[in-house]
Amino acid sequence: MNSVPHSPVKSLCVYCGSRLGNDPNYQMAARELGHHLAALDVRLVYGGGAIGLMGEVASGVAERGGKITGVIPEFLSKREIAFNDAEELILTQDMHERKRIMFERSDAFAALPGGIGTLEELLEVSTWLQLEQHDKPVIVANLFAYRATYPEDLLNAQEPVGSRNDIWIQRSYRRAQLTVACWGNHGSHIGRSTHTRQQLPRLHYLKMNHSGQPAHPLYLRATATPLLWQQAFGRSRN
Repeated sequence: MNSVPHSPVKSLCVYCGSRLGNDPNYQMAARELGHHLAALDVRLVYGGGAIGLMGEVASGVAERGGKITGVIPEFLSKREIAFNDAEELILTQDMHERKRIMFERSDAFAALPGGIGTLEELLEVSTWLQLEQHDKPVIVANLFAYRATYPEDLLNAQEPVGSRNDIWIQRSYRRAQLTVACWGNHGSHIGRSTHTRQQLPRLHYLKMNHSGQPAHPLYLRATATPLLWQQAFGRSRN
């Protein structure tokens, strides 16, 4: 008789994109997550799509005989192609009902790479957590680039930037109407501040620290107005 590893989480809501993205590692990681959920006997609760990273997570669960609950609005069921192998597929009237059901059916939440919709879903459950409207865990799966709680960990990392960070920064910059730098004093590490400014000619900031680096918004007033960085170019240090 095979024993199943115990997990206090019985159902995990996974937010992720309906596209695969430009890096095959995203696809591989999503499918591996599905394998792990099945192995732990944790039900997948997700957006119900059969394409993109959503489809990869669901396929990973299905390949290992796991449990799947898909929740998808009727108007998206054809565009995103509903995952018909789900044990439970719930069609909703709109996005609000979809998010409510996903929240109610889940013990915890995880986010993989995605677009604006994934970000919106993640921010919503994170906001509810901050406002003490629930106490369910919220997890962000950061596959690339270095993140650290303590600055010394970042400073000691061998490859903190990541191989594709600059590509995505440039793409986001080209699509944005306004780009605001707010990386704080450690932005000068390994010349990242100078390098990024060279890539983004019309970069803005909210306040300049004494170090010459743009201040983090956490420490600024809500009324702070973005300023073109070139206006303070001569006063900033890199």
